[in-house]
Amino acid sequence: MNGTRNGAARAERNTEKGVGTRNGAARAERNTEKANENPYFLVPFFLFPLPPCSIFSCSLSPLFLSPFFLFPLSMKVELVRVDDGFHFEATGSASDVKVHTDAAPNIGGQNAGVRPMELLLMGLASCSAIDVVLVLKKQRQEILDFRISVEGDREKEEGTERSPFRKIHLHYFLKGNIDPAKAERAVKMSMEKYCSATAQMEALAEITHEITIEA
Repeated sequence: MNGTRNGAARAERNTEKGVGTRNGAARAERNTEKANENPYFLVPFFLFPLPPCSIFSCSLSPLFLSPFFLFPLSMKVELVRVDDGFHFEATGSASDVKVHTDAAPNIGGQNAGVRPMELLLMGLASCSAIDVVLVLKKQRQEILDFRISVEGDREKEEGTERSPFRKIHLHYFLKGNIDPAKAERAVKMSMEKYCSATAQMEALAEITHEITIEA
């Protein structure tokens, strides 16, 4: 009888282990599917094994300890005047790369940098471009060349000197072994789900797009 009970207990434990293994495999498969669908999908840090040391005895990066460690929720830039006119140099908190801005020559600018409103369009295009490249890479599409042309139409606000964008059109030019349907889906996902610059600007401007896949 003891042998029978012990055998039954072992069988039960083995069954539980098998269920755990199958559940783990199912979770891994679901995570893989999410990662393929969403290039920004990250598994919470507690699902990864910790490094071979105690949290109290080694220095772990704050990024590692964050459950979802992709983007900072706050940003800071510094703007410094370069000359006695309207030439400024901007630096972000993430790198030491300098961005130069300047005013139009008709008010004293020297064309030493981009216009601030052009910079808004550049930011929108750059934000979306990162999304598109990430999505297409996940889908194993071969990108040989990629550029975006952006046009913005501005309208003057009555009673002010402000002229915000009211219409923005992005033209994506892609070259490589790329499925047109996947390219369209990548851009759509960027515009509707991922691009924070789009979310910032679409409240005031109509944003449209088109895609050209070059041979």
